[in-house]
Amino acid sequence: MATDYRQQIMDKVKEALVQALKQSLAEAGEQPLFKSGKLDGLFTSRSGVNAEAAARAVRDGLLEITRTESRGKSTIEWVRLTPRGMEFLHDHESPVQALKDLQAILQVNR
Repeated sequence: MATDYRQQIMDKVKEALVQALKQSLAEAGEQPLFKSGKLDGLFTSRSGVNAEAAARAVRDGLLEITRTESRGKSTIEWVRLTPRGMEFLHDHESPVQALKDLQAILQVNR
């Protein structure tokens, strides 16, 4: 039973990680790692599954921290996608879903 629960958590972490990497790929340049005020980030919160996914992304070199800003009591880390992150995304994303996402991006940019 505990193994099933742990697997569910790991699946949610991987899902959050894939979504963040896809967002990073879609929006070129650096982005905040976490949402902060009106600034959208790759991850919505600094706790739970999002915190674990963000820590894994940085630890495994999928995202690299490019700069850090202090705003009052909080610190904003800006990150960008690395080649290793791109590999991870290609390995864990369904080709069909990737084509659908590409089609949606092309429609928007038309």
